Amino acid sequence: MKLLSTALLASVALCNELKLQLRNIETDMTVPWGFYNVDNVNLDASTLEPLSEERKDQGPYCVDALYNGKLIPCFSFLDVESPLHYNLVIDVHDQELKKLSLIHNPEVSGIEPRVRTPIEGPEPPAVKLKKTTKTYQDKKADKEATTAQFSSEDNEEENKTWFQKNWKVLLIGLVMYNVVAAMNKQEEVHQESEETQKPLID
Repeated sequence: MKLLSTALLASVALCNELKLQLRNIETDMTVPWGFYNVDNVNLDASTLEPLSEERKDQGPYCVDALYNGKLIPCFSFLDVESPLHYNLVIDVHDQELKKLSLIHNPEVSGIEPRVRTPIEGPEPPAVKLKKTTKTYQDKKADKEATTAQFSSEDNEEENKTWFQKNWKVLLIGLVMYNVVAAMNKQEEVHQESEETQKPLID
């Protein structure tokens, strides 16, 4: 009997008290919002004092927590909706409280506490990186590929017709011809006008 009572006392001693309270942002007034028992060793949580159903706290609130007499201010900021459907997620690592969060869950009535511990993620397989060394044949193949690229550009240049290769020269010649022809025509017009203006001498 003594052993059983000692075990019960030890389990109670290992449990930690967690009280939630809503704090109005504008008035800074707080109201109790549930009382929970958290067992960090067995990773279990239970509700000691549930929320009263008559409470109709609605609107934006900060949710504070008192954990073993220590205040955790505004761990969650939420717009409270009635009826309540929240999971109180208590993240524990090395038997210490690390994080509190309220998660909306329509399948839950009220606030249901849940203890969560971090799990190890999968480790990627270690792949040994191989050092790539190029052989003489690889270097020669790379050089031939670049040479082939330049030679293909040269072949494209050779496949052009004479007109495609020399169109710029032809265009310059045509422009110069038109300029010279226009200048000659102006001189002819000028000479004709001078001849018509000369007085006739009998």
